[in-house]
Amino acid sequence: MIIVRSDDFDFRLNVDQYAKAHQKFIDANLTETAVIQFTNDNRVNFNKQAIFDYLKTSPNYDIQFHGWSHARYDEMEFDDMVRDVAASMACSKRFLGAYPTVWYPPRNCYSPTMQKVADVFGLRIDTEAVGIREFVEKNRIERFEPHAVYFHIWNHAEMEYLDEMIRCLKKL
Repeated sequence: MIIVRSDDFDFRLNVDQYAKAHQKFIDANLTETAVIQFTNDNRVNFNKQAIFDYLKTSPNYDIQFHGWSHARYDEMEFDDMVRDVAASMACSKRFLGAYPTVWYPPRNCYSPTMQKVADVFGLRIDTEAVGIREFVEKNRIERFEPHAVYFHIWNHAEMEYLDEMIRCLKKL
């Protein structure tokens, strides 16, 4: 089964925008992995209870972790990374009711230090994914089944591929 990641899920949109996209997954009986990032441009916005409530109560969501910010975690020092991950874990528990189990880092980056931090928090790191456009275009030519596909709800160009991506996933 292909993991479908909604990356940079950082609460910049309103609940209706997230719900509109997610309804397509519900209708297709597919799981959308919301890859949570608690800041947008390093700005914290916890005034999004409607989105938190929607995430907690909607079917077909797998809520996981992107990062506190869209940082280059592979270039960060251990202590700074621990602070970011700890903040994200605490906010996940507080606002979403559960701790994430998978870390899908920004840019699919990886380092041995990231692995050490993931081990501290009991997270698995997953960095294998292709973008939605690549997934759709390759499936137009032949059957293409990557480990994961990512997209960004806030990116209008990527969202143009959402319906076709879902049709491709249903065929696989």
